[in-house]
Amino acid sequence: MWDKLKAWGRGLFPHAKPVRYILTGFVLVALLAFGTRCHGAEVVFEGGTQALRGMTPAVGLYLVQPRIAGDVDGECGVVLVGGRVTGPKANGVMGVTCGLVDGFGPVELGIGVVYLNHTDDLNGSLMNFSLKLHWRINDRWGLGYRHWSNSGTTDINTGRDMAFITYRFKP
Repeated sequence: MWDKLKAWGRGLFPHAKPVRYILTGFVLVALLAFGTRCHGAEVVFEGGTQALRGMTPAVGLYLVQPRIAGDVDGECGVVLVGGRVTGPKANGVMGVTCGLVDGFGPVELGIGVVYLNHTDDLNGSLMNFSLKLHWRINDRWGLGYRHWSNSGTTDINTGRDMAFITYRFKP
């Protein structure tokens, strides 16, 4: 278990050890800071893996603004996907995403756009669509699935699928 966790961390931060420790410490301190009182919007942290087309770690940090229109929430954030651990070798990718989220009880559905810092063998364009399926286990914890795809606007349209465990920092 510990070896798998360390491999996940190395995939997310493929830097030399001192840099990896600094980045990990920064992320942990930032998460603790987000745990303090929040006024209005909520912060959501996701940790998981890219699935289906090569396994690699992925983390996301989102700002969710409840009820921007009726019962629809607005969600914007950043997702960092590490270089591939299994499957074809690929560099990591970062996506900046915004979308709308609505649902039925504990199940949330979302649609939006994501801008990637570079193209690769899964996403052949910088601008992609983002789909979200999420199940809230309770007020803080949940399980999520995201799919990024350019919907066939380029020849490369394999898409990227990610599964996450989510934690919501409540005010």
